[in-house]
Amino acid sequence: MDIDANSPRQQNPNRNAIDICDHTFKARQEPLKLGDSLDTEDLEQQPRGIKWFRYLISMTVLHELTHTWPFGVADIGGESAYGWSDIVKKQTRDSLNNADNYAYLALWAAMAVKPSVQDGRARQGGYTLPRDSEYPGLSRSDENARDRATKRKRADVVAGRLRWYDDLSKRSLSLFGRVVKAFVA
Repeated sequence: MDIDANSPRQQNPNRNAIDICDHTFKARQEPLKLGDSLDTEDLEQQPRGIKWFRYLISMTVLHELTHTWPFGVADIGGESAYGWSDIVKKQTRDSLNNADNYAYLALWAAMAVKPSVQDGRARQGGYTLPRDSEYPGLSRSDENARDRATKRKRADVVAGRLRWYDDLSKRSLSLFGRVVKAFVA
């Protein structure tokens, strides 16, 4: 007996299927799971910063899920739709409809709430972009100092530089991070 794959009795009409190619699972130097590096690496010393996580399986799945119904998010910009260096350059309107932007947002949320052990002591905190306080020139009245600090900060953001901050999370961020972490882990 032949089964009609389009029969409403066989499948949910709102069903989505995601194809993930073998390339995603091939061994690389980058981690495939977020926990592989958050537990073992000092990410402030990782020269590639946030870009090091480009091939996380969870990011790939989340990126692809944003294309499905009911979200319908696109890949805005062709080849420049992918990767940290390209997504941070997008205009807000394009960012809101670009799948990789959502994948990186989820990654940042998961990284912002990361208990760790350093020198045998437990500490609460997480990774994020450098804060304005690391660029003292931003608050100076000297326009040249402000411009230099702004350029340094912009370069660090585009580079995806990671910084650990103790006690980074507030209650709502902690809850949001746990929800996202459950999805992307």
